[in-house]
Amino acid sequence: MNRNLRTTLLALSLCALAAGPLGGQQPDPFGADPFGGGRPAPPAGGAPAPAAPAAIPRDNPAVVALYESNPQTPAELLNAGRLLLDLGYPELARGMVVRANGADLQPAQLVALHDRLRSALFIPLLHAADSPPAGLVLARATLAAAEQAAKDPERLEAIVRELSHENPTKRQFAISDLRNAGKEAIAPILAALGDPARAAEAPYLRSALVRMADVSADPLLGAMGTPNETLRVQVIGALGDLYESRAVPLLVYPCVSEEASPAERTAAELALRQIVGRVPDRAAARRLLMTHLKDYLAGRYAGTPDNEGLVEVWLCDPQTPRSRTVLPPVRDASLLAAGRIADNLTRPNT
Repeated sequence: MNRNLRTTLLALSLCALAAGPLGGQQPDPFGADPFGGGRPAPPAGGAPAPAAPAAIPRDNPAVVALYESNPQTPAELLNAGRLLLDLGYPELARGMVVRANGADLQPAQLVALHDRLRSALFIPLLHAADSPPAGLVLARATLAAAEQAAKDPERLEAIVRELSHENPTKRQFAISDLRNAGKEAIAPILAALGDPARAAEAPYLRSALVRMADVSADPLLGAMGTPNETLRVQVIGALGDLYESRAVPLLVYPCVSEEASPAERTAAELALRQIVGRVPDRAAARRLLMTHLKDYLAGRYAGTPDNEGLVEVWLCDPQTPRSRTVLPPVRDASLLAAGRIADNLTRPNT
């Protein structure tokens, strides 16, 4: 396939996505002003007239097809501008982006624009050496609005529901949005996992937690203390999926305790096999718990302190399926962990 044909197909594909079906009379793409018609001259003494727009290269079928699509909305204009940048026409791209930036979009509109075009369009506008200044302004504003909206609880709950959408593209976008939200996204995922009515979503929710391992492991460790058995079983499974070694002392108890339900015991056994390759008997489990208890009482904690010597610890809120953070010194964090181990050791049948 020759280069011009490939370029033409690329342009037509992107324009069809942005502008939808064409219809009605379209403006002449070779008119004097390719950016939407002539502008009135400024009054005497006013701002100087803008520089004439760059001429459309009539020999490039991709550019011709793009202008024939007549982009109008901010999303269409930005798609067109990005394509023109890719094709090596920064001056033409500038005209498209200036028009998009002139729409004076409000935060909610910027978020909707980001949802349609995603960061893949805006981030290059921030880093490309030939990006138009108007494009930088619009890109920064859009990404800032999207970042703020990403942490809105109602929006996060709606995104979590998209994780199990039948459309794989929507599922992928949901993962991306949740990753952008960071730790704030974990609570609504845990809430969904703890709801028996949403059991069908569990595989997708746990998959999301694995893909967010950099922010999900600590909240999951904290959620092991939840009284909600439905959630606890799913949390155990997620920790196994993460191969989280710090969970081992928390997993041996449900493996050997008669207080644990069959579902919890089965989940803990599977998780331990994933993490360490075997399930200990009662005597081995007690020895392991005693070893960890002594380590914690000696002030050894499996966490990295910050510059002030504080450690982020996630604890379960017994009233909700959520975890909360505290920032104790290392010594106090060790005592908190020791308390959890001691509680398991003093229960019957451990």
